[in-house]
Amino acid sequence: MHPHAALLHSFYDAFQRRDYRAMAACYASGAEFHDPVFTHLSGWRVPAMWRMLCERATDFRLEVNDIRQTDVFDLYAWTRQALGLKGLLLGWTPPVQHAVRAQASRALEAFSEKHGLIPTTP
Repeated sequence: MHPHAALLHSFYDAFQRRDYRAMAACYASGAEFHDPVFTHLSGWRVPAMWRMLCERATDFRLEVNDIRQTDVFDLYAWTRQALGLKGLLLGWTPPVQHAVRAQASRALEAFSEKHGLIPTTP
């Protein structure tokens, strides 16, 4: 197996177990992450995001179809599920989607601060 394929298998095996430490070990120090909610994460925020998501996951399912990682989902469908009636009526609008992204960013920063994940500068 190619080393890149082995790395991706390790990542997704860890993801299925919600093992954020093993997931973080699969990333290079300068890795970046983008998806419809977390539009740009880099550095320590990437493993912090995985830790937050793994620790908070309650009804979690992961399907792996190939070795290419692309996090794509319908943000409107997500807002309908997460926000109920407000998401159904307004979840497709840019202001609501922006608010969801901003709230996710604030949640990641608060989680990171609470767990001491923010690196200190010397």
